[in-house]
Amino acid sequence: MIGWVSEVDLNAATLLAFSEAEAFDPLQHGVLAVMAILAWILGQRSQMPSALLLIPLLLSAGFHLTGLIYVHVPVSVSVIAQIIIGTSIGVRFSQYQPRQILRDGWLAILVGASLAFGALISALLVARLTGAPPAALLLAYLPGGAPELGMVALTLGIDPAMVATHHVLRIFMIVVALPSLIRLSAVFQECD
Repeated sequence: MIGWVSEVDLNAATLLAFSEAEAFDPLQHGVLAVMAILAWILGQRSQMPSALLLIPLLLSAGFHLTGLIYVHVPVSVSVIAQIIIGTSIGVRFSQYQPRQILRDGWLAILVGASLAFGALISALLVARLTGAPPAALLLAYLPGGAPELGMVALTLGIDPAMVATHHVLRIFMIVVALPSLIRLSAVFQECD
């Protein structure tokens, strides 16, 4: 789908990520690593919804906006993270039997394809209205986890901040709006 909506050459983007990797800066990457550990500790202790996602994102944004950090996560670390994320997802299905996969798989494919098609149409419409890059919008609108789609954006050279921001806002809206809508629904039910 990304190939359909943009000029992104998927093969070239992957090769570029490895061939023109950012030089390792021990001080900058050390600060980035300490910030990641600090964000994880704060996220563990926080009562904020999606803290393990939001706190690192906010800390990274703050450090990068102030110019204290200007490096990115090394490509090798991104690859390892992708392997860990993929493995953790795959392990969840280790107890599935072939019959269960066939029974549930067709529905997952149908729902996933419908949501992806909706994301594609929405990305094209919003890109036309706003001039924003359609590939970034597609990744921002696709159903899936923010870390996973952020990694895809990072690998393909698509603005990962835009993708992550959309996903975080969607999570925040669900976490904040859903309880309010449930309470409002309860009030309306009491009125009937």
